[in-house]
Order: sequence, then structure tokens, then C-alpha cells
Amino acid sequence: MKKLLYTAFVAMLLLTACDPAEQYPISYKYNGNTWYAASAGASITNTNKFYVDALPTVQNQRHTVFVFTDYATPGTYALTDTSNIIMYTNDGVLANSHYTHRHNPATLIITSFDSGAKKLTGEFHGYLFNQALTDSLLITDGKFNLKYN
Repeated sequence: MKKLLYTAFVAMLLLTACDPAEQYPISYKYNGNTWYAASAGASITNTNKFYVDALPTVQNQRHTVFVFTDYATPGTYALTDTSNIIMYTNDGVLANSHYTHRHNPATLIITSFDSGAKKLTGEFHGYLFNQALTDSLLITDGKFNLKYN
């Protein structure tokens, strides 16, 4: 009985010690608020761009779109509005969305690209701006672990 209780206790400790962000394909904080993607559709387009549409864990219009042009080689890249892009929309209206921008690029870190397993992992952080550049969101602790087709 003691062995069973000990095993259950260790299993519970391991489950509570896991980072919840590791359970989701994409996670990050925006202005301190945690955002997890319940699902993320990822693919490489015929123009060699890595495209991701991530849907949130709650039922609303919030979602995040990633378009990476630099992804096949691990390294650190700028997230701007011309090459590697992240877009966050709160209400599904593109005019109300926030994007990465070249005047203050965010950072993309590709840690692994495995074309055989069709998997891309990495991190990101920085500011996203509205179209008029009058409002921003701070993105921190961004992580992704994506399978693509």
C-alpha cells in the first residue's frame, strides 16, 4: 500500500511540475495575460513560407497568425511586417489587430526544424503594434512546438 501511495504522490508531483505551456502547440503572454493555443494548423506554402493559424483555448474570436520566411535553419531572426510576421486579433476584425513591425522588430528564435518529422520548435518575444502604431502589446514567454503538413 505504501508503494502505491508513493507512486501516486510522485506522479502527482510530476504532473504539477510540468509547464502548462508545454501542453499546447503555442503559448505566450501578452501584456502579462497568458494565451494558449488549443490547436494550430501549420503548413509550408508553395512559396516556401511557414504558415500557422492558432486558435485559443476559449470560445471567442482571439487568434494568432504566424508567417515565417526564416525557419529552416535554427537561429535568431527579426519579426517584422515584411518577412517573419506575427498577428494577434482580439475580435476577428483585421483593422483591430496587432502585428510585428520593422520599426521595433520582435525576436524569433528557431530552436529546431525537422523536415523529416515535420516539426518546428522555437521561441518569440517583443512588441506587436496596431496599424496606426499608436497601441502595442508586449509578447513575452512565447513558445511553439508545431507539427505541420
